[in-house]
Amino acid sequence: MIPSRLISPLFISYTYSMIDSISLFMAVA
Repeated sequence: MIPSRLISPLFISYTYSMIDSISLFMAVA
């Protein structure tokens, strides 16, 4: 089982990168 203190930063990082990708796509489109 993965500790939640390790999962939290990973999840935040993933969410942030996904939002960043969407923003970039909107800017280009």
